[in-house]
Amino acid sequence: MKSSLVLVFMLSVTVARAQFTAQYFSVGDSLFVWAKDGLSLRSEPLAKSSKKRGLSYGTPVVVVGGSKSDSITVIPAATDKEGQRTPAFRLHGRWLRVSAGRDTGYVFDGYLSKMEPFKPKQGKHFSISAWLEQTSSKLSTREYPNGHTIAYANHIVESEHHGEGGGYSRYYFPRDWSFHDGFLLLNYFSSGLLHISREEIAECEVFILTLNQDSLFLESIGLRGGIYNRFRMLFLDDFLIIEWGKGC
Repeated sequence: MKSSLVLVFMLSVTVARAQFTAQYFSVGDSLFVWAKDGLSLRSEPLAKSSKKRGLSYGTPVVVVGGSKSDSITVIPAATDKEGQRTPAFRLHGRWLRVSAGRDTGYVFDGYLSKMEPFKPKQGKHFSISAWLEQTSSKLSTREYPNGHTIAYANHIVESEHHGEGGGYSRYYFPRDWSFHDGFLLLNYFSSGLLHISREEIAECEVFILTLNQDSLFLESIGLRGGIYNRFRMLFLDDFLIIEWGKGC
């Protein structure tokens, strides 16, 4: 029987529902790099243009101009061991002209955000909860036999429950958060498990990816040596729900 550890993030969306589209940033916006392995500052708004320098996770940049739209493949179309064929998952965004210190160049904005970056500390957990403790203060905490609920000063509420063999956590975000921010949080704290190669999919016993206008569902068995993983992103009324589960 599968046991799972599930992380669920709820975010309210204030713009029209557009599948997996990055936020629109304006000239003068101060942003941070949210790609765990960093981004390349390029000389032209093209993925194949020359690299001026690397921008590590957390590097601050300022938008000085915009450019054309583009997209990157997060998960390629592929087939698992059972013959299940899945579509590609692409993240849409724009090439922005940004300044990073004394350098100016172009960066794909799908991995830029106004969110403060996480600062890992020795002995501390690497999690959404640890990031929340760094970026906001707790207003109240209520403990239960199998979990807790925490309300933060930035209006985010965390609810966690543990049971035999697993549990779940839910994060409720206010209206000024978007799918873009949720995707970056989920991708960063799941150690890039939303970036999967065609070769990794081919090694999975089961790999199911379903996409439509307002949702993404991913389920795998055997991904990167793990037993069971599940991700779900969907719009529900005014909220975006993101779920991450794993178990055996």
